[in-house]
Amino acid sequence: MHSSLDIKDRLQSLIINQETDYAKSIYKNPVKEYIDVKRSITEKRIIFEESPICIGTSALVPNKGDWFTVDIGNKSILVVRNNKTEISAYLNICSHRGAKLVEGSGTKAYSFKCPYHSWVYTLGGELKARPRENAFEEIHKDKCGLQKFELDNHQGFLWLIMNKKAKNKHSSNKTDLN
Repeated sequence: MHSSLDIKDRLQSLIINQETDYAKSIYKNPVKEYIDVKRSITEKRIIFEESPICIGTSALVPNKGDWFTVDIGNKSILVVRNNKTEISAYLNICSHRGAKLVEGSGTKAYSFKCPYHSWVYTLGGELKARPRENAFEEIHKDKCGLQKFELDNHQGFLWLIMNKKAKNKHSSNKTDLN
């Protein structure tokens, strides 16, 4: 039996090296398993939406304003350290026209500015400013923030939780992670 430290070290190594764990024996799937559209849609939903996903470690964002993006399924996720203790995850699109806010990673950000119409968001995901504010008087800023996802920083590993099913799985599996 592997100790929890061995498992954590192995998981961190796999994430850093962008590798996957290997099975002890070979299983041969029929080709249709790889090209079935219905199966693909179901698997993507189960894996990328209904399961918690380890997207990295807190060491990737050590300081306030440090951030990185990760694509999960067909969604781009922005992960940012808001302050000394809080790390948040948002859908990486502007709430105005859906443009991708940022790509890659960065440090010392104070805000995120949409490249399309220059809407500006705080590290906490709130809409801070938008050009021609008077044109949007009917749409309150507090309704235009970035879509936030739950992110659990469990012993330095960042677990993205996109919905209630993923939260339930994460809660039931969390004791195994200790």
